[in-house]
Amino acid sequence: MNLLNIKIITPAGVEYEGKVERATIPTADGQITVLANHTPLVSLLSEGEIILKGGDTDEVKYKTKAGFLEVRHDSEAILLPDYIEKSN
Repeated sequence: MNLLNIKIITPAGVEYEGKVERATIPTADGQITVLANHTPLVSLLSEGEIILKGGDTDEVKYKTKAGFLEVRHDSEAILLPDYIEKSN
């Protein structure tokens, strides 16, 4: 199974780094789920919950309010939230 490399970087440093099967992310255009080999994109994060599942973790959730998301062509996603709080 292909996994998505994901990194969440806050102003305080790296909050999460690992491999997941999927990441559900709130964006300015609505909630999306990112899998390995996803089409590259750049988007604004909106208020909501980031949910990471599979791979290195069963499930981890974070609350966020704003920031940026970049999905790269090499099954990598970088999240740069202005605010993040673990919610589970």
